[in-house]
Amino acid sequence: MKRRPQLEMTMGELIDKRSIIKIKISRGIEADKLAQQQQWIDSWLFPYILRTLEFKEQNKIMILMTQLFICNNKQFDFEDQVLELGGEEGLRAAKNSRKWNQHRAMLKRQIDEIFGEKYLEVKKYSLAKHS
Repeated sequence: MKRRPQLEMTMGELIDKRSIIKIKISRGIEADKLAQQQQWIDSWLFPYILRTLEFKEQNKIMILMTQLFICNNKQFDFEDQVLELGGEEGLRAAKNSRKWNQHRAMLKRQIDEIFGEKYLEVKKYSLAKHS
């Protein structure tokens, strides 16, 4: 595998960022500004995928990108529900959002493994004590 330019994020994070940008554009959130970011990412990302990965890996990445887009879209929906519903229904939506976030992390990890990333994203949560 060819060496890629140094980025401050893993390929999984970059592809996740692209997915979130696409969703925000489709929902009319800062569409003009974000369209330029997506165009810049795409102009670098797709030629890199074609140059760097074998055909089988390219297909896997495209499938994972689609799954990540679907996953992020679902998570956006549940996060919207948390804000709109509140109460018990909002709590259920928050739990669903958390499940989709875990699925999202798994997809990003799979993308990172295909690209041979040397480090993987690990999120650790702790409860803060209030005084």
